[in-house]
Amino acid sequence: MSVNKNQNINYLKRLQSYKKIGQPILHFLDRTRLLPLVVPAINFTLKKAGVRKRFQKDLNYRLFSRAFQGALKNDNHSPKIVVTPFLSGGNNIFLIISAMIARYLQPKGYRSIYLVCDRHLPVCNNERIMKTRETDGGICTACFQPYKHIIKKTGADVRYLSAYHDEQKFQHVQKQIAEIQTLDECVQFTFEQQPIGRLTEKSVLRFFYVGWLENKKEHVDLYKKFLEANVRYSIAWVNFIASLGQKPDLVMIYNGTLAFESVMRDHCKNANIDYMTHETYVGTNSWIFKKNNEVMLLNWEEQWNTFNQKTFTHEMADQAADFLEGLRGGKQMYAKLNERHALDEKLQHSSFVALFTNLNFDTAVLGRNPHFQSMHDWIEKVIRFWREYNITTKLVIRVHPAELKLITASSDFIGDKIKSWMGDAQNI
Repeated sequence: MSVNKNQNINYLKRLQSYKKIGQPILHFLDRTRLLPLVVPAINFTLKKAGVRKRFQKDLNYRLFSRAFQGALKNDNHSPKIVVTPFLSGGNNIFLIISAMIARYLQPKGYRSIYLVCDRHLPVCNNERIMKTRETDGGICTACFQPYKHIIKKTGADVRYLSAYHDEQKFQHVQKQIAEIQTLDECVQFTFEQQPIGRLTEKSVLRFFYVGWLENKKEHVDLYKKFLEANVRYSIAWVNFIASLGQKPDLVMIYNGTLAFESVMRDHCKNANIDYMTHETYVGTNSWIFKKNNEVMLLNWEEQWNTFNQKTFTHEMADQAADFLEGLRGGKQMYAKLNERHALDEKLQHSSFVALFTNLNFDTAVLGRNPHFQSMHDWIEKVIRFWREYNITTKLVIRVHPAELKLITASSDFIGDKIKSWMGDAQNI
């Protein structure tokens, strides 16, 4: 596990060094429209250098603008408003999904307004350990620069966060944040009765790729930076909504789990504004959504109760079996994660108990610890119980295969810790 982890980190370091040189060149080639001509040579060079990134002949924002050319201009007489706050950048595929929904709603009397960042936040969810705006100067440019072209070509009503800032109010809060010394103070921080500290925590966890935070300077300093960013966002959001002159009929939020999205959900809830969170889930071209809640909680009890009244047909059974087999074999997935293992054969004719772990930085599990302090705490306590009471039944801990297959800068892999907890135990 540690060998692959070091390989991943070395790969990411090498990738960042290429980005420092390549990103400015890429943006220059895009602006001068030379990119389509040189992409074959760029991809060939990346392949030879061992970098798995590949480029298409046009960046997403140009394809997006071409597909929706002139189609997103609002009828200002439309009585209903859909707000799409978007912080993932003009090249992100979810901007296209949001535009498709906006286009669908146009003839139904809705006009769509997009709220985006224009370098207004000091840190954001696009950053993480080994990928910050200090180490990758192109993060902000790649995020907001495409909107100028998108506005020109599609007619979309795009508005910028900085236009709704209140510097005097922010400076007063900034002084309070500067005085914070501990992790607990960060978590408990509030602004205008909004639990900004609690709403911010998941973004800090995600930044460090860890399952829990420690009361150390590195974590506290980054937390304080995210607190400043979230206060700035909260101020801008309130002022933006007030500028509309009416309450939006719907707010469409991508993912909805991390800091800024959580602040928006909290504001919407308090103002009785309907909102929707949406994400991809499993498989190519998948899309999930949730009204007035966080989609990554993956909770559809109401929908299940309705579906459960239907007869479960043979056709449905075949579809379910095909879907589950697809998960096992990587069919239509972003990566093939599962392989048959010799351990499978050993367990075929014996009883065992299995623990299934996840990634600490998956937004589907961040902060969701109903019975234990963390996933690590859960696994460690089970192992200690197994050893203390000499349980003879085998304990099988399935480490998430993405720990080995996905390339991240995480130093918090569960596999390494399990080995130290289990010691010389033969039944784990």
